[in-house]
Formats: sequence, C-alpha cells, structure tokens
Amino acid sequence: MRGSGSDHDEAIVDGQAMTALLERVAPPAPMRVVRAYGQARVDDLRLSDWTYACARQVSRLHERIANLCVEAFVGRTGGAAGLVQVAYAIARERAAARFARFAPAGAGRVLCWAISADGTRGLTQLEVPTAKRGAT
Repeated sequence: MRGSGSDHDEAIVDGQAMTALLERVAPPAPMRVVRAYGQARVDDLRLSDWTYACARQVSRLHERIANLCVEAFVGRTGGAAGLVQVAYAIARERAAARFARFAPAGAGRVLCWAISADGTRGLTQLEVPTAKRGAT
C-alpha cells in the first residue's frame, strides 16, 4: 500500500497507510502483537511511520512490544528489506521455539513490515511455532 513520504520526496509522513495495514493484519486483543520485525532503526521516515501507526493502533499491541530491526546489525538491505525482515524473523522465532533460552518473552502475534524506496508499505503476520518443552 502506497503511503505519504518516500526516499525520493520531502512529503510529510502521516502513518496512514501503515495504520491501515496494521488494522487489517492484526485484529485487536486477545492476541496482541508482541514482536515486530521491521525498519524502525533504519531512518526517520520509517521510524516515524511505524510510530504513528502504533500510536493509532495501540489496542493491537502488547504494552512491552519488541521492535526488532536486522538492518541495525547488517546495514541497509535496499529492495530486499521486506524479505530480509521476514527471513530474520523466521530464523529467530524458530530458534526461540526450539531452544527455551532464546525464547523471547510473551506469546502473541508476530509481524514483519518494511517501506520501499518509492513509499510502498508492506506488513505481514507470521505464524509462530510454540516452544518445545524440555529443549535447551
């Protein structure tokens, strides 16, 4: 979904497109979003857009939501950002399900999101495996 603000313009970011995506993908309680893999630490455009959407959809988010950004560790991934966030999320969530010591706190929804250079916003929900008992 195309939103206001992109890497190629000086448009004011309003978070409307990301808000609509969050509303569509993550229904309100009882299962709130506990982890979001996205580009919140990449730049101000992406941080602002995500922050505005979260503020508008706070009933869909756990009060201690974890915002995780693989690009903060590996650098910008360009046009592959959305796919990279999803791949990182899958790997991290699978490790958490297999090894209790890597398990992030809290059960709930897990989202991945990204904003492309042209201003297209994307957001998806992952199906998260449950932790196996007795795994270390």
